[in-house]
Amino acid sequence: MIKKLSVCLFLAVSSISHAKILMWDLGGVLVDASKIGIAQEVGLGRFITHIVRDLRNPSKIQHRLFEVLGFLERPQRDLKAETGDGMLLPVIMCQWQAGTIMGKEIVERANAMIEILDKSEFFDSSSEKNLIKKTIKKMFDPVILAEHTYPIKKGYRLLEECMQVRNKDGSLRNQSFIFSNFDKQGFEQLYKTKRSLFRHFKGLIVSGQLGLIKPYDHIFNYFIEKYKLDPAECILIDDQKVNVDAARKRGFKALLVKDNNFKYIRTELIRLGAL
Repeated sequence: MIKKLSVCLFLAVSSISHAKILMWDLGGVLVDASKIGIAQEVGLGRFITHIVRDLRNPSKIQHRLFEVLGFLERPQRDLKAETGDGMLLPVIMCQWQAGTIMGKEIVERANAMIEILDKSEFFDSSSEKNLIKKTIKKMFDPVILAEHTYPIKKGYRLLEECMQVRNKDGSLRNQSFIFSNFDKQGFEQLYKTKRSLFRHFKGLIVSGQLGLIKPYDHIFNYFIEKYKLDPAECILIDDQKVNVDAARKRGFKALLVKDNNFKYIRTELIRLGAL
C-alpha cells in the first residue's frame, strides 16, 4: 500500500514538474471586492454626506481609515506588503492576512482606538468618525467580503484560456495554483460560497491558512518545497510590484497586472511558452 502511494505521489509531482507553473494572485488579478457593494453595506448616504459636508475626496477615506488601523500596532521597518495601488498595509492588516488575528478582534480594537482618537480631536467631524467606524466593521466581516467579491472577467478568461492549452501528447501544458495574500476566514467563506471559481487549481497557497505572506521568502520557499518545483519554471501573476520584484529576486518569472493590462499579460504568457 505504501509503495503504491509513493508511486502515485511520484507521478503527481512528475506531472507538475513537466508543466508550466502559473501562480495566480486573487485580489486584483482574478477577483475584486466591489467598493460600491461595501459602500452600500455601510450606507451609501454616509459616504455622500461625508464627501459633501467635509469636502473630502472619496480616495482620501481609505488613507484616513489606514491611519486609524495604523495606530493598532507599532510600525515595522521591514514591512513591505501593499495594496494593489501601492499603499503600505497597516501592520494589523498584514497580521490579518497572515491569519494571526481575526477580523472580529480588529473591529473591537479599532472601536476602542476610535474613541481614544475622538477625544484628541483626530477626526474632522462626527460624520468622518462614524463612517470610518462602520466601514471597518463591514470590511473585516468575512461574509460581507465574500458576498461582494466577484471575478475579474478578463483575468478569469485568461486563466481559462491557459488551462485549455495542451501539449502535442495531449497533456496539459500548464498547472495553475492560487498564490495569494487573503485572510483566513474571508478565503474560507469565499471558497464555500463561490467554489466554482477554484475549479482550475492544482493547489491553494493562501497566506491566512499558512501564517505566511508575500513578499517574504518563507511563502515562496514553502511553495517550491511542497510541490518540488524549480522557480525558473514558475510564473507569478500579481497586481503588486513588491511581490513581483520579490518573486524575480528569488528566480521566479513574474508578471505585473496593472491598469487592466491583461492583453499585455497574455502576450507575455505567449512569450514564456504558457500559451
